[in-house]
Amino acid sequence: MKWEYKVIDNQAVSGSTNEELIKGGSESLIESTLTKNKLNQLGNDGWELVSYYDGSVAGKPVAIFKRPKN
Repeated sequence: MKWEYKVIDNQAVSGSTNEELIKGGSESLIESTLTKNKLNQLGNDGWELVSYYDGSVAGKPVAIFKRPKN
């Protein structure tokens, strides 16, 4: 099985809604945290959270998701 991955950091992006960013595969979210609603939306779109880095090493929080590649 082949996988596709999405890396999301918590950097702010202007000019787009969260839904546009998620559907467009953007690597950033508008708000500063991944909320329950955002995580549920990613799950509904087939994304599974596989790793989360709190930013203590790299300087910014990063979440890594995967889903089966079509």
